[in-house]
Amino acid sequence: MDSRRFGWMLRVLPIFVALAAVAPAAAGDGVVAVAWGENGFVDPREGFRDAVQVSAGGNHTAIRRADGSFAQVGVNNLGQVNVPFDIRRLARIEVGATFVAGLTTDGTLRVWGGGIAPSITVPPDLGPVSQVAAGGSHVLVITNAGTLRAFGSNSQGQASVPPDVLSGARSISAGDVHSLAVRADGTVRCWGSNTYGQSSAPPFAGAVTIATAGMYHNLARRANGAVVGWGLDAFGQCTIPAKLGAVTQLSGGAKHSVALRADGTIRCWGANIEGQLNLPPNLGLSVAIDCGANHTVALRTDGTVVAWGDAVGWQTQTPSDVGPIRSMSFGLGHAAIVGTGGALTMIGGNLYGQSTVPANLGSVSAAYCGLNFTAVLTTAGQVVCFGDNGLGQCSVPSTLGPVVEIAAGRTHVVARRPNGTVTGWGSPGASSIPSTLGAVHSLAAGSYSSAAIALDGTVRTWSSGGTTQSVAPPAVGSWSKVAIGAAGDSFSFGFRRLVLRSDGMEINRDSSATTITIPSEAYPAIDIAAARNGFLVLRADGQLFRIIAGSTVGQTAAPGATYGVTAVFAGESQFGLLRRDVADLDGDGTIGSTDLAILLSAWGTSGSVADLDGSGTVGSPDLAILLSAWSQS
Repeated sequence: MDSRRFGWMLRVLPIFVALAAVAPAAAGDGVVAVAWGENGFVDPREGFRDAVQVSAGGNHTAIRRADGSFAQVGVNNLGQVNVPFDIRRLARIEVGATFVAGLTTDGTLRVWGGGIAPSITVPPDLGPVSQVAAGGSHVLVITNAGTLRAFGSNSQGQASVPPDVLSGARSISAGDVHSLAVRADGTVRCWGSNTYGQSSAPPFAGAVTIATAGMYHNLARRANGAVVGWGLDAFGQCTIPAKLGAVTQLSGGAKHSVALRADGTIRCWGANIEGQLNLPPNLGLSVAIDCGANHTVALRTDGTVVAWGDAVGWQTQTPSDVGPIRSMSFGLGHAAIVGTGGALTMIGGNLYGQSTVPANLGSVSAAYCGLNFTAVLTTAGQVVCFGDNGLGQCSVPSTLGPVVEIAAGRTHVVARRPNGTVTGWGSPGASSIPSTLGAVHSLAAGSYSSAAIALDGTVRTWSSGGTTQSVAPPAVGSWSKVAIGAAGDSFSFGFRRLVLRSDGMEINRDSSATTITIPSEAYPAIDIAAARNGFLVLRADGQLFRIIAGSTVGQTAAPGATYGVTAVFAGESQFGLLRRDVADLDGDGTIGSTDLAILLSAWGTSGSVADLDGSGTVGSPDLAILLSAWSQS
């Protein structure tokens, strides 16, 4: 045996032998759902339930379950919801303003998302960590050796740990640009910005048992049970309510404060501009709390999670149990998830009722989100629309009859009947069906445009601006799917179109729009999806390609693996995908010796499904990811 070439086998053989004796680990239903872009979520199948920890950041919420699995939802403009795909279990998760810090089960600290420069990079010499706190753009940790360290932005000295707390800190907390630590003797030490007096701890009578940092203020519980606050108090967030009672936990946001009392009830005070003080009527008793900038999250005694306050980025959306997912659709501020059993789950804004599922809706086969409305096709062939109806987009024609397909743009809907004829309603132009269209076999809708593939194989496209175009059938095969994105800015009536050929060997690009480059390696493709400024192309082997044109909001940072994808989705400023577990290389729904064999056979090669870390070459990091997935599943 050539040890230079096969030495790696000798190193992994003991692991392979040990794992080969273990039954393949089930990978759940084998499909993971991810959404990213302006807002996002990570795998909501199991919902925000069975939680043992909650954490809230700027506009972002995360939970952790007892088995170390976790879920996230919220604003994703800097990739804070895009969890690295090799992280499967966490011992702790802490959400900062625009990033997340997680402790793996072996004490390794991982950070993802973005913050104010300099980037939040974990020091290579950090070692195992026992505590972590996430601030505006900096991180505090207490290592297993008991050393307090900080890194990230140090614009106000918030990452410069004072010598007198380098060791012996009992707990830590991070504000936007200041830091806080409680020493072993219960004294409090603050450093960083002191603009609002947040780093000037008042003289305490006796030791402090709890201390936490809000964005620009702090809260602490003294040994005698009294609660005190200091720092910014413009909204009364440091003015402790009378008769607060015994407190077990404190948390501060940007303009409000929250206390968890010993009896499990919650008390909020400070600003209520975004409803952050409005306790849900069905809240019940809680065991943990945390504040984002302008929202609050509570963990109830039964392990379910409830959130309230600002919902600009879905951060207060905590579905209890979505289950296996069939499809997803994204509007400008809300999303629809259709389960494999036909259940509909809505996430996001609800100002116009666009996220309120109608009673007795029944089983759903498809759902599409417009600007502020939702269009649903039931399994019985009925179309139901709810939300904003300013342009008639929710006024389903009484003569419509049974429908087999729908598509929705910003403010219009198009529907296909069983005989292939098409009807539209809502904003003029995009919903005005061309008189020469005839019967079609598929539909698509962009922000201000619609498209159909006619039975004769021609692609027809029409828009609110009055533009109509036709694409002749390809010389070989047929067009199987069309996807439309906006051309120019979000208010343009133009469109950018991709058309997928049935054998996946050609993607037609609309020549009237700004030229975009489709990489040759994206062929053969099996699915396409269009957002406002770009497309997703899914290759036949499950690899994902992102084609971005123009300004984007968090779209370029695709989360996790780009292999193993089974379907792609897009909305105004969102992308989404369903994929099998990245380590399930053979796609059989389990992670086991067959997957390991596939990886080993591809060792050293490029362009393989076994390139789990996306480095371009199959090697030791990919092996580590697969073995970790096998052991944790």
